[in-house]
Parts: sequence; structure tokens; C-alpha cells
Amino acid sequence: ILSVISVPIYRGYVDKAKWSEAYALSGLILSAEKSYFSEYGNFYRDPIQEYNRNYDEILGIDIRGNKYFTTFRINSGVNPNNGFQIILNKKEEFGGGDFRFEHRISSGTSFFNYNA
Repeated sequence: ILSVISVPIYRGYVDKAKWSEAYALSGLILSAEKSYFSEYGNFYRDPIQEYNRNYDEILGIDIRGNKYFTTFRINSGVNPNNGFQIILNKKEEFGGGDFRFEHRISSGTSFFNYNA
């Protein structure tokens, strides 16, 4: 009986940890992109758009301490003046899936498509 109660509670705590890490990483990337925008007049546009890109040299983002999300990519589309999208990729050992974060000049910031 105890395991029936404690396992769902534990999973809830793990999911909260995943959300927290995703929000923290997204906030870090948002800050880096805003700094890049203030310096260059547009958001960073990744021409390759691939995971495992070395963003710490370009934007100063270091995610080596992350547990769940260790890879991400930035997609600013055709017009990097309008905004950008971040796709965080969760490790397969934690269920895989993407967490998407979008920042648009016109509509602000939104999070969506998180697979817990």
C-alpha cells in the first residue's frame, strides 16, 4: 500500500525537477539571446540548427551541469529580428522528448509541447 502511494508522489517530484531545469535553461538562453540582440540588433540565428552545437562560444551558454536536458538547438527562422524558438531535448534515459520555448517580439514568451 505504501508503494502505491509513494511512487506517484516520487514521480511528481521528478517531473517538477524536469520542469525546473527546463525553465532555468530556457531563461538562461533567453538572457543570452537578449544580450546578443542588444549588441547585434537581431537574435542569434543558428545556420546549422542542430543539437550539440557549441553555443557556449557563441552565446556564453554552459549546460554541462544539467541532468535532464543536455542538448538544445535554437531556431530563429527566416527573420531573426522577430524572435526565436528553443528546442530542448531530454535525455533518452529520462524518457526522451522535447521541451519547446518560443519568444516572439510581437507575442512575448510561451512554453509548449513538453513530454514529461
